[in-house]
Amino acid sequence: MISAAAWPAAKARLEEWAQTWPAQTAIQGSSTKLRHESSSASTLGLTGLIEHDADDQVAVAWAGTPLAELQAELRAEGQCLPLPQTGHFWLDGGPGTLGGLVAMSLPHALEAQHGEVRDWVLGLAVCRADGTIARCGSKAVKSVAGYDAHRFLCGSQGRLAAIGIVTFRTWPVRALRSPAAEALADGAAAWIQRVRPSDYAAARAGAESLLAADPESCTLWHAQEPPRVDHDWVLAPSGALTPSPAPSALLQRVKDLLDPAGRFPSL
Repeated sequence: MISAAAWPAAKARLEEWAQTWPAQTAIQGSSTKLRHESSSASTLGLTGLIEHDADDQVAVAWAGTPLAELQAELRAEGQCLPLPQTGHFWLDGGPGTLGGLVAMSLPHALEAQHGEVRDWVLGLAVCRADGTIARCGSKAVKSVAGYDAHRFLCGSQGRLAAIGIVTFRTWPVRALRSPAAEALADGAAAWIQRVRPSDYAAARAGAESLLAADPESCTLWHAQEPPRVDHDWVLAPSGALTPSPAPSALLQRVKDLLDPAGRFPSL
């Protein structure tokens, strides 16, 4: 996580930010992935790379940092986040802010080669609904420090806690592989569908509005709601995920623990 020397000032900044939230709060970054209709608390004032240990390939940055700026700063040191740069919005992971990348945890065209977003995140500093600041995770890639709570928050869409600081693993630029995905069309909104390898060919052939397709991770991006196949999951532009990757009872228990008053958007 963030160093002991830098933590007091960072914590004070997060506490000050949490005090500005409205009673009903939706955390919003650059709005590239998910827009909330309720009152928003923006992360865009929380920007910048806090720490970067190039030798250990670990960096710490504010959640509101634009990914383009973060990547440029990391690349100056020969490192990066393993996101493709195809120029296709969805294949590149829905570029926006670092916090949005983690909160949405969208598939990208290098996922089969370099893992999901949650695989890169080593720790988080978050603001709970009551304004309490909490840290989870470790700078170590492998840790026995307890349950990996930060992994549960990856993909939570701002419904459990507000992500303020992200500690993440970096990759050498020269180590990035080339994506096998196809960019087929542009689209501002997408239904993202993940299918089993045995269903990929049929799902792709039956799709009428494909924006992109990745045979290695068996992911399809559609401009319209796609035909469903057995055991798939689909993320709609609204952020609704069917089926949920975690049991609904477990999600609700975590929601009740972290946000008992329902300050953040419902599950």
